[in-house]
Amino acid sequence: MESDFRERCYLERQSVFTVKRMLVVISVATIFLSACTAEEGVTVNNAWVRPTAQGDNGAVYFVLHNHSAADELVGASSNVAESVEIHESSMAEGTDVMQMNQVFSVALDRGSEVAFEPGGLHVMLVNVSRELSVGENVDVTLHFKNHADIPVNVSVAEFEPTGEEHSH
Repeated sequence: MESDFRERCYLERQSVFTVKRMLVVISVATIFLSACTAEEGVTVNNAWVRPTAQGDNGAVYFVLHNHSAADELVGASSNVAESVEIHESSMAEGTDVMQMNQVFSVALDRGSEVAFEPGGLHVMLVNVSRELSVGENVDVTLHFKNHADIPVNVSVAEFEPTGEEHSH
């Protein structure tokens, strides 16, 4: 009788430990899965601008990722420039001449990635109000047709940052 009692106590303790282990495993799995949820909205990565002298124009480059419904980038603003415009550089047809044209919106399809890069799309800081030096950051705000404005922290650098750097 006493051995049955001891065996039952032993089995009950084992059950309690098993339940506790399962709760710990479930809690840890929940934490890891919540950290892996898909992003929503529009995100901006690898934002940078080359050093720019006061009074000159500077081009801001970055990558937009649209994780939501289709949208459009319709403008940008910054306190370090007289005005801010969206531009696209391209080769003039039939020539070796690069031309730059202002564009008034950039379509962002659902699930799309749009690169703003040298020789292509970029945000132009017109008549920069102060010198932009390597190592500092400047603020640019991107404006969308449907999505809320996105403030972007832009690194001043000689070259494009390596790796995936979240900029907002």
